[in-house]
Amino acid sequence: MMTSRLLVAALAIAFSVRAEPIRASTFGYDPADATECLQKAIDSGARQVLVDQTGSEWLVRPLRLSSDLELIIGEGVTVRAKPGEYKSRYESMMVADGVKNLVLRGEAGAVLKMNRKDYWDLERYPHSEWRNAVSLRGVTNVEIRDLTIEESGGDGIYICGNRRQPASKDLRFTNLTLRGNHRQGISVISAEDMLIKGCRLLDTRGTPPQAGIDFEPNGPWQRLTHCQVEDCTFAGNASAGLLIHIGALNSATAPVSIDIRNCRFENNSGGISVETSGHKPSVAGQITISDCRVANERWQTLKLNNLEETGLAVTFRNVVIDNRGNSRPAIALSTSKYVDFGNLHFDNVRVIEDRPRAPIVVQGMGAAGLTTVTGDIRVQVADQPEAPFDLAGMTAAYPPRPELKDFTALPFRPDILTAAPGSKGVPTQPLNLRGLNTFVQYVPAGGEVDVRFTTTPVRGIPDVPITVKDSTGIVIDEIRAGPGETAYRLRSKSGGVHSFVIRDSITAVTVTSEAPGQGFVAGAGQLRLFHGDSKLFFVVPGDAPDVKVELFADEPVGGALIGPDGKTHDRVTQVANGIKVLYANRAPTAAPEIWQVELFNVSEDHRIRLGAPLQPVVSTDPANCLVIRPDRPLAE
Repeated sequence: MMTSRLLVAALAIAFSVRAEPIRASTFGYDPADATECLQKAIDSGARQVLVDQTGSEWLVRPLRLSSDLELIIGEGVTVRAKPGEYKSRYESMMVADGVKNLVLRGEAGAVLKMNRKDYWDLERYPHSEWRNAVSLRGVTNVEIRDLTIEESGGDGIYICGNRRQPASKDLRFTNLTLRGNHRQGISVISAEDMLIKGCRLLDTRGTPPQAGIDFEPNGPWQRLTHCQVEDCTFAGNASAGLLIHIGALNSATAPVSIDIRNCRFENNSGGISVETSGHKPSVAGQITISDCRVANERWQTLKLNNLEETGLAVTFRNVVIDNRGNSRPAIALSTSKYVDFGNLHFDNVRVIEDRPRAPIVVQGMGAAGLTTVTGDIRVQVADQPEAPFDLAGMTAAYPPRPELKDFTALPFRPDILTAAPGSKGVPTQPLNLRGLNTFVQYVPAGGEVDVRFTTTPVRGIPDVPITVKDSTGIVIDEIRAGPGETAYRLRSKSGGVHSFVIRDSITAVTVTSEAPGQGFVAGAGQLRLFHGDSKLFFVVPGDAPDVKVELFADEPVGGALIGPDGKTHDRVTQVANGIKVLYANRAPTAAPEIWQVELFNVSEDHRIRLGAPLQPVVSTDPANCLVIRPDRPLAE
């Protein structure tokens, strides 16, 4: 039904524009900058505009597309973003905003091209992931076909709504080659009644996510309904071929309906990644992936995160996964929520392996269990006969853990903390921070402490804002950490535990101090870490009945919970794209104890937080741990 409606709409445009197209060059072609010429042709009111062959590229600044238009890129013609332009982070080569009844098509050898590698030069261009080749915003009845779209500074095609219309709708993309784009071949933020057919999504590389197609709304007011991808090839992308990440949607969103049919995925870093709602209750709907083949992926072939037993349904039907040569099992399941994992069905799924191993790995479930994971998976190893995988047995091996589902973290209260009596302090061990983090430091009344911040650029020149607060939460200073090391002398008349709130998402920061009573907040906001193994120490109250530490892995990481006697109470070799609650029961003790969590096999980004009743602060050495002030009971 959806395809028929789109065809009728496209034909309606075609029949209304039978006249000979007007040649864009008649409006005064300039080989150094053809923007004015082409924009005049687009705005002329002509139903058909041909970007004709002039013997050189059409170099353009941003263009605005119009309604009731068929824009034809002529045989062998390249329309290219003018070098040296597009300095703004948000400038796209062609923008259709609120447009209706638009066809953008090419004749043989037609190309839309930007200058991706130029935009990587941060001395000439500010960092951006939004310099798209074609941006569609709140459009209706649009067809793009028979084109190569390459080397954009963002997405080849970007699709969303606008203030008047929450989704672009009645869309058809056919026979497109989207090659070498910076962020995605196609980003689908909000779309209704969309068909992508016979397209090639190739070699995306530049800034994450770096996928062939990424379905990823920004908020619950957006929608992904009646979206179909058919007969497409995904190859050579730096991330997954296909991402369906809909964590921004919730139960108020229109039900999701995405249908992926007869597609081929090969030689991407990952094959298919599906991550459903991060909200509760979650979005409803159905994602179906059928008659597809996934092969030669370098990372995770099939990754499924946050699927809920009562949420959106995901089905794989008649899918072949050729996992030979991959160091990871074919399918990974994980969750970052405390809701049981399910509503996942495998119907006639075949996994080809070059070694005996289970086709599914459960990477991180936290307190959640596997429930409604059903269907049939068959595994073929080398030249051995196919054998069924015991999906029911695997599901039973990961039951829900209700004792962990009440995980909460205490708020950070600097007013009740102090340095341990008699502590001399030990220099802070290197700990790579990235994101919103808080370093805390005790300073005696009338005293001073030297704190140093060292930045390592991940992208761009470091310029990290840091807010300094006293023990009552009042801001006393604003500083910035630039390239290399920045020294700061903390002075305080009243003393107490002071906070340094570090706000940066693209720079790795380490903090060092030699004074006692220091650490990092690991509470509701989580301690956000980057590269590097670490050992983190924390105080456990004597009357605490158990110890809970949440380890959240954006990328793979291992963790161990270790008691004061050096005994390991809980351990996970690897958790990825999910959570693990490291847990231990304990007998009451007369005095507080110092426990530790050891993080190892670290890939990149990971986070931790301490569960109540632990005070949410960790230190890199037991000598630096903060303790409860004897004059400030917790009840205050």
